[in-house]
Amino acid sequence: MIKAVIFDYDGVVKKSQKLSLDIVDLYKISIEEYEKFIPKLKLIIEKFDKGLMGEEKFWMEFSDAMGKVVPEKCGEKAKKMYKDKFVFFPEVIGLIEKLKSEGFRLSILSNMFPYQAEIIKENNGYALFNDVFISCERGLKKPDLEFYELVIREMNVSPQECLFVDDKEENLLPAEKIGMKTVLAKKPDQVIEDVWAIIKSENKI
Repeated sequence: MIKAVIFDYDGVVKKSQKLSLDIVDLYKISIEEYEKFIPKLKLIIEKFDKGLMGEEKFWMEFSDAMGKVVPEKCGEKAKKMYKDKFVFFPEVIGLIEKLKSEGFRLSILSNMFPYQAEIIKENNGYALFNDVFISCERGLKKPDLEFYELVIREMNVSPQECLFVDDKEENLLPAEKIGMKTVLAKKPDQVIEDVWAIIKSENKI
């Protein structure tokens, strides 16, 4: 029986914002040039995602890895880009409100930079959720199995009682491995349809 529904945030609850597009804008480089640096940047991004590195150090190491100077007011500009493009999926917000009204426990499990988490808080983006598990506050990130195990432990539910929604297949695999039901988010209407289909099936409604 499904008792809890766990949502990724970016690309599920709100419209996805690609870091690559912000970087291209900040550094005035092409997407092709940025993509060449991705192998060098992966570990730096992971540390920032896990909250293991401060914002100033992140932009310094990120710039060094690309052989670039840190753009003026880089952190400020990155925050403004995220804030300016911040748009909820109203259909998914409606789904979350409906689930809440029917007594389901609702949680967030998401990888986020610290400034992104801060902006979501400013937008009252956690208000509908009982639990918030974000990478930069926990020192873990999806698809680390340990992150999913922590969620189950702290929520005090069994994996079989959980439904997890994410827009990346690689993040669904660990959830499935421990016994959660999952939905791969492609578009809001499909998320709503798939979530209710699983709940009706599992809860014998």
